[in-house]
Amino acid sequence: RQRGNVARPTQPAHVGMASHDPRVRIVYLSRNFGHQTALTAGLDHAAGNAVVMLDAEDTYKRFVDQDIDIYWGAYVGMPNEILLSGKLKDVADEIERIRTDARRANGWIMDSYLMRRPT
Repeated sequence: RQRGNVARPTQPAHVGMASHDPRVRIVYLSRNFGHQTALTAGLDHAAGNAVVMLDAEDTYKRFVDQDIDIYWGAYVGMPNEILLSGKLKDVADEIERIRTDARRANGWIMDSYLMRRPT
């Protein structure tokens, strides 16, 4: 039963985005290998030099041995916005600490990050 004016998409949002924007690529895996493997596959198959991720498991830490810049933000657009960027190997531990402290202080966290290979 539908209530109010609720839109029901006919296809997942990512499929619609990919069909309208050639910069959006979808990577299909043969089965569910888990969250970290999916994110790794996305970074490995990126056509450009940047990947944006919404990730609750700090998967960025798997890439600290690579030359990657990270632009991390929490509560973006809110009064308590937190932003941090730099070489991943230099800021990964600080992101983890700030993320843990912010979750403890606010009871929740919404963060995302962009990882970019220098050109």
